[in-house]
Amino acid sequence: MKQIKFLLLAVLISLVSYSNPSFSQAKNQARQHEGFFMRFLLGVGQGKVVIEDVEGSDMEITGTPIGARIQIGGSISENLIVFGEIGGANFSEPTVTWKGNESTMTGNDVSINDYGVGISYYIMPSNIFLSGSLSLSKDRIKTKNNESETQTEATTESGLGFYLSAGKEWWVSDKWALGCAIFAQISNATDKGPTGEYPVKNTVFGIAFSATLD
Repeated sequence: MKQIKFLLLAVLISLVSYSNPSFSQAKNQARQHEGFFMRFLLGVGQGKVVIEDVEGSDMEITGTPIGARIQIGGSISENLIVFGEIGGANFSEPTVTWKGNESTMTGNDVSINDYGVGISYYIMPSNIFLSGSLSLSKDRIKTKNNESETQTEATTESGLGFYLSAGKEWWVSDKWALGCAIFAQISNATDKGPTGEYPVKNTVFGIAFSATLD
């Protein structure tokens, strides 16, 4: 909850700091997105991991994951960009619901990691962007044994994932723009256990900071 409040406060600060009409209009009219491109995204949201049909019942893992992502590429025409990306979202001590019982995974983490390619388009001079990418995604669960103080790690097989975002940025220098965005991270994977294979479905929705070098 503290992470969400901090991010919301930071978003408000960025809006106030760069909402001067004359400043943003002059910057946006002077710039187009061409050449090398690099965008950083850091956000927080609400997420769910569903492992289907585990002993006849779906297992749900929910929490407030923190996500980070980097996208690197270049323009193929004015304001149209293709990129490669790597990113993920991490649930720290999420809640598990299974067979009607709910518990907290104390000391354990669940992460969704992906890499892929995407395309982004900027609507100028507003500097609003729409972005989408296709990726390979897998889940990783880190489990801590409190008695032996050892940690084990398990991963799923890779599956298909999507990352969609829309946001607005303000130029803060000749090369850098800062802004905020909403995003959706959706993916599938397969968990191969000793008793069979279990489909895994991941969904994360949230808000993020964006920092773009162009």
